[in-house]
Amino acid sequence: SAATKMATGSEIVVSEIGDDAEDVSPTEWMVDCGKKGAVVGALWGTAEAAFMQPVASTTWLFFPAMKIVGTNAVLFGGLGAAYAGTTSIASAVRRKNDFVSHAVGGSVAGLLYGLKARSWPIATGMCATLGFAAGLWKFTNLRPVSD
Repeated sequence: SAATKMATGSEIVVSEIGDDAEDVSPTEWMVDCGKKGAVVGALWGTAEAAFMQPVASTTWLFFPAMKIVGTNAVLFGGLGAAYAGTTSIASAVRRKNDFVSHAVGGSVAGLLYGLKARSWPIATGMCATLGFAAGLWKFTNLRPVSD
């Protein structure tokens, strides 16, 4: 099984990608989550840019649209990396990779999203929501459907 392997000292390996996955280092997992988050953010930004109101001073909408796509890609990529990094740190500190570590990672990602929005109500709400969602996801061991 792809259970968590914790070693003593400086070697910490977290493998929670799937049943047939190889061991993945926390750094590789953080980079992978950041890349996946950037792709999701770019897709989200593309949808947002498609429905945006035209800017009065701009005759060509390409550059404002690309700014929205890039901003969302960086934001979601950073949130994915923050989630993976915080989850790995919490797992290393607690010496177990369970739903609590994932809830901590989700909470930090939600907090960062709210801080980017510059709103404490959004920060606390997203912190609780993403923390609960990530912890529940890990607790129920939900896996993506594969053929």
